[in-house]
Amino acid sequence: MTDRKDQTLNDMREDAAAWVERMRSPEAHAHAADFKAWAAGDAKRLETFAGMDRAWSDPDLWAALAEEAHTAQEHVPQNETPVKTERRLRQWASLRPAFAAAASIAVVVAASAIWLARQPDRYEVAYSTPAAQTLTQVLQDGTVIELNGRTALNLSMDKASREISLERGELFLTVAKDERPLVVTIGEATAMALGTQFNVDRREAATEVSVVEGVVEVRLGEARLTLRAGDVAEIGDRLVMTERPAIATVAWKSGWLEADSMTLATLVEELNRHSHTQIRIGDTETAQLPISGRFALTDITATLSAIAAVYNLEIDRMTDAIIINSKQDL
Repeated sequence: MTDRKDQTLNDMREDAAAWVERMRSPEAHAHAADFKAWAAGDAKRLETFAGMDRAWSDPDLWAALAEEAHTAQEHVPQNETPVKTERRLRQWASLRPAFAAAASIAVVVAASAIWLARQPDRYEVAYSTPAAQTLTQVLQDGTVIELNGRTALNLSMDKASREISLERGELFLTVAKDERPLVVTIGEATAMALGTQFNVDRREAATEVSVVEGVVEVRLGEARLTLRAGDVAEIGDRLVMTERPAIATVAWKSGWLEADSMTLATLVEELNRHSHTQIRIGDTETAQLPISGRFALTDITATLSAIAAVYNLEIDRMTDAIIINSKQDL
């Protein structure tokens, strides 16, 4: 990629498109440091990257390209040789399903430049992940968000604000320093940061906010808490500080779940983000069983077997679900 500070706008767009492709891949986390170094080389690079990323997400752009590709295949120039026809159609073929392939970057850059010129200043996009899959995404301001499995959020940014609405799941943020606060909304609660690292885990019964670095202000109605590095707050009917170590809340990023007297219901909710087959608990009493330990999220079968052995539970594996019951209830 070009690293000249005086690179042309077109060169910058091509580099940005290549970075979009990298940062949308499963290996995005491995490229994060290189991306930050590239972005730091020119103040306009992040803005260009954000615009290209926004264009890449727009279905209208790809629909237009697909239509153009179809037209190109139907209208063969007169006297065109078979070799030239094959070459031209192969170029257009690269625009089909895998539009993000490197071969199509130049075409996408040209199309995106036209698309971007028509877009408003406000940037809006939605991200989601299926079970057992995480996603790392670099935002237009340089903030890095990491989504756990079964997570969905809506993002909006403009010149005055940075807002994320976490609809479900878990999110870790490395917030780029900016005059605009970044606000994460979870139902009726909010977590606001300027430049920090923090985790937001939205569960069915409550939401947990933990701070790894910096300061985050959490609000629920009139209640407010200022969290600093190491602090963890729980948002439910009220806003309270907890004793759980912040480092334990982000163990999922390394493929682990750390539980300290965590109810089985909460533990199962966490495991379900990494399980293709949904796990259920047979009765409410078993659901409240306190569980402690460090469990692998990369091997749900082994984790369930270990929990069952230690806590005298029965695991019933069905076609569409895994059911947990207490043995004494059978």
